[in-house]
Amino acid sequence: MTTETTSMKTPAVPELAWVARTHVVPLMVQGGTAKVTVGRAVYPEPALVMVTPTTLPAVVPDPSTAVPVAVAAAPAGRRGTLIGTAMGAAVFGALLGPALGGVATLAGIRATFLAVSVAGALLCAFLAAAQGSSARPQSLSALRRADSRLLAALWLVILPALLFGVLTVLVPLKLHGFGWGGVAIGGLFLGTAALETALNPVLGRLTDVRGRTQPVRVALMASIAVSVALAWAGSAAFLAVLVVAAGLSYGALYTPGMALVSDSAERNGIAQGLAFGVMNLGWALGAVIGPAAGGALAQSAGDVVPYLLLAGICLATLAYSQSRSRPRSA
Repeated sequence: MTTETTSMKTPAVPELAWVARTHVVPLMVQGGTAKVTVGRAVYPEPALVMVTPTTLPAVVPDPSTAVPVAVAAAPAGRRGTLIGTAMGAAVFGALLGPALGGVATLAGIRATFLAVSVAGALLCAFLAAAQGSSARPQSLSALRRADSRLLAALWLVILPALLFGVLTVLVPLKLHGFGWGGVAIGGLFLGTAALETALNPVLGRLTDVRGRTQPVRVALMASIAVSVALAWAGSAAFLAVLVVAAGLSYGALYTPGMALVSDSAERNGIAQGLAFGVMNLGWALGAVIGPAAGGALAQSAGDVVPYLLLAGICLATLAYSQSRSRPRSA
């Protein structure tokens, strides 16, 4: 899983630089997914393909190509709303992975991946016929203009990738230990995804009306509480409730974080496509490091340690956010 995720995600900056230079539509969002999925369906080697609730999110697309195209065409007052809508779709896709794992246990690996491939190919055909956004030629050297606010905004996208990475590794294993099957686990994640899909457009609108930082702080406080509770969840029912709460609190960081990336990029004269390419690279690192580090820590020290570490990281992020908001003394 780690190798495949890295190979799909690391070309992000060159790809998004291409977005900044050309008239494009978000065609890449599904193209890679269809290619990887077909490969898995044709070569379903059991040693390489473990269709479980922890592996399928690796092939779900992200919106980093589509978002800058949408943002470029949006007025500043609706930027958060559009990003929230895109993130609602993206989070649904990310959490749809465990649900597809449940489907695969019933329909089989080959049929499941081929069906996703067909859906990806149809989406590619639709996007190929769509009108692209205007070009804004810019080289990678423009990234030198990035300031601390842009870096902080990028962290707010990396952080939930870490959080979800740990969650999607440890929770299915623990629920399986409580006697849950693949279909039940998939149904839980699918229900959480449905709630997040509805929440993100609302968050986007809230960031347009109330500002970007207030939703971030609320999401961080909720993430701290949920992570601590996950460390000591002792029953399947309580753990299921916490999965829903984690999906909402962790996922609530994406929309304001991406809006802050967009605002900071515009303020520093960096093309949206280029900024979101860097964001995609950071997101990929979080998605790779989260499952690997979380799984390793849980195996060596138990589930409590990775969850408490996540809570500590969220607390440090909240403290930094609060310090940045205090007025500076003369």
